[in-house]
Formats: sequence, structure tokens, C-alpha cells
Amino acid sequence: MSPPKRSAPGREIAGAAKLRLLQAYPRPVPAQVCFARWQREAARLFNEYWRTGGERHLAAFVRHVVAMRSHRGAAQ
Repeated sequence: MSPPKRSAPGREIAGAAKLRLLQAYPRPVPAQVCFARWQREAARLFNEYWRTGGERHLAAFVRHVVAMRSHRGAAQ
């Protein structure tokens, strides 16, 4: 008995299979939407720090803002 044949690397995907793949993996969210969500999260973290005075909230806010800036720099 011989092993099953592998498909060629550049082989086209059949129509129905391609449709299922497109439905399974929706389009990525635009960067502006992500940044709006991230800004809301940054505001929430800062408000939580302001409310509690807990340094862990301030550290989370700083870490979040640094990550936002690094992503924005990479996106430009």
C-alpha cells in the first residue's frame, strides 16, 4: 500500500472550500477601530487608578499606553 499523495503547494482551493475558509476567518478589524477600543481601555484603566489610587492600575495604564504607542509606530 502506498502513502497518500500530497497536494502541490500552489494548488488552488476549490470554490466551496474557499467560501468556508472565508466564512471561518472574517476580515480583520480596521486599525482605527482597534485604536478607539484601546483608547477606551486606557481611559478605563486611568479612571480605575484615579478611583482607587492603586499603583497596579497605574502600572497597567502605563503598560497599555506604551503598547499602544509601539503598535502605532509599527503601523505607520
